[in-house]
Amino acid sequence: MGSEDLIVDEVVATAKRIEAMDDPSEELDPFEIKVEASIDGDISEIIAVLTTGGPHIEVALYAGRVDGWWGGDEHTASIMDEDTETLLSHLADLHQSYWENNVIQ
Repeated sequence: MGSEDLIVDEVVATAKRIEAMDDPSEELDPFEIKVEASIDGDISEIIAVLTTGGPHIEVALYAGRVDGWWGGDEHTASIMDEDTETLLSHLADLHQSYWENNVIQ
């Protein structure tokens, strides 16, 4: 099985796992959260990085997709809107808490 097959399996399995979760915000433990924003501060995407290395798996929450890379191969799978909305709400709460406790003093 080549890395292309492996990344397809990993991305599809991650998308199915997120959709099967009762509460993705309780069960998903991102390694890193990335925010893409314009110079004006408008947020265009929030990305939850789940794994790095082989494979590298990210969940693009505004786009509603799971992206994965392994070696030179990549794959993308869509996830349901209600799952991304739950995760976005949870990450917004975490972000607000972080800023209140660590940045704004």
